[in-house]
Amino acid sequence: MTTMVIGSSIFQSFMEIAISMWQSLWEFSMGLKLC
Repeated sequence: MTTMVIGSSIFQSFMEIAISMWQSLWEFSMGLKLC
């Protein structure tokens, strides 16, 4: 039970990091298109 909670929390934090990286990469590519 506890392992499931720990795994889900790690997966959630990993998803948040991946989303933030994807957003920064998207903004960077959009900036290149504008320039």
